[in-house]
Amino acid sequence: MRYILIAFSFIASLCGASIATAAPNSTTGLEKYHFPNLETVDGIFRYGIDGWSYVDPRSIIVDIAPGRSYLLILNREERDFRFTQHVAFSSTGSRILARFDSVRPIQRYNLSIPVTIAKIYKLNGRADKKAVRAQIKATQSKPASTAVQPQALTLNAVTSDGNI
Repeated sequence: MRYILIAFSFIASLCGASIATAAPNSTTGLEKYHFPNLETVDGIFRYGIDGWSYVDPRSIIVDIAPGRSYLLILNREERDFRFTQHVAFSSTGSRILARFDSVRPIQRYNLSIPVTIAKIYKLNGRADKKAVRAQIKATQSKPASTAVQPQALTLNAVTSDGNI
């Protein structure tokens, strides 16, 4: 019985260690979704939604009226937003609220799971849209250059008499 408990605790500790090392750091790369210069809102009215546009798998822009747009940051990535024309929003009453409601892409043959909206930012005009897109699409950390650097090669010819 004692050996079974020791073996069980050993296996449990190995499983815990493997889960801890395999879990990705959830905060890496998410700083590109933080916009201190934009106003954060709790929700938007769902009846005025005119259209939407794809930014990246974790964010979309929703147009309410000409000149009034909102950036929706999602809790997780959803790659199907890139390939769909329609989205569906859940709503609390007549409002779409951050942290409570969700959005999902509507596709003909694909059943997608709704994605909860983490934050909603108010965008003021085209300049904000462009700045948001640029910040999100910009690479956060540039990898070391993997390009091959040209090197000068010198070839020494050996003649038949052994001289270089």
